[in-house]
Amino acid sequence: MRLSFPLVLALSGLTSQVSARFYHHHPEKRDTTDVCANLVNTAITFQQVPGTPPTTIGLISTCVCLSTIPNLLQTNVVLLALVSLSGAPAATAQLTTLINRYGSICDYPEHAQPVCTNTNACAFTCGDGFQIDGNTGQCSCPLPNIECNGVCGTFDAGCPSSQPELPVRKRSILCEGGMTACGIDGWSRRPAHQAWECLDTQSDLESCGGCAFPLALTSPRGVDCTSIPHVADVSCAGGSCVVHDCDHGYTPSHDKTYCVPTKHQSSEEILASAYGLEHYPLKRNEIH
Repeated sequence: MRLSFPLVLALSGLTSQVSARFYHHHPEKRDTTDVCANLVNTAITFQQVPGTPPTTIGLISTCVCLSTIPNLLQTNVVLLALVSLSGAPAATAQLTTLINRYGSICDYPEHAQPVCTNTNACAFTCGDGFQIDGNTGQCSCPLPNIECNGVCGTFDAGCPSSQPELPVRKRSILCEGGMTACGIDGWSRRPAHQAWECLDTQSDLESCGGCAFPLALTSPRGVDCTSIPHVADVSCAGGSCVVHDCDHGYTPSHDKTYCVPTKHQSSEEILASAYGLEHYPLKRNEIH
């Protein structure tokens, strides 16, 4: 789907008249595989002009997994600058490449909570009241506790039966034809995993490449193409944002994933803008 912003505004009044089908389900057990890497003094770069050497924005030293990329992009100062310059899709792609290049595949037991560390990228703790069994490496529920509906603890009133999950076959029928079941944040004041809809993440403008609110921990998180800085006309094709036009003073990058200034900017100006220092130009010897 391709929409320019003026058209989006024109259609916004009509969307409220269109009813959508939402479905409830109980959350599935999350995926237990991830890819994690301990990135030490790893350069994060940005190429402003095609054919020219990329600019190093900064170095990051952190342990990160594919599933934690969205959070890291919102908390790491170097990656915040990268997102400001190139947009979330390009920043996600750069981190994904680094993790796949230097990382390890991590297989977690049920009830595990991944804890990526600088000594063990696949480290984990146990949640839901479970404890790590030193002999098996699994998350176990030690006596006198019992497991009740996925939680380890003491249940004086007994263990109530859980509500049945929506059958897998029915879920697949509801989301057939290449559609993906995605969570809906805040709908009817329910958590995202308790309400879901079927989306084509290969073409959906606001869930491009994956669900904006994935139902599984390691499912790829989609990108809202309309949030790319300075974009004026954008579409989602094959699960990737494609920038067709940008605001005045900007033009699509060579790979059409973000907008770049039409006039050439120095490395100092790029970094100053990314860090909100446009009015305090950096001297060349202050760039590291």
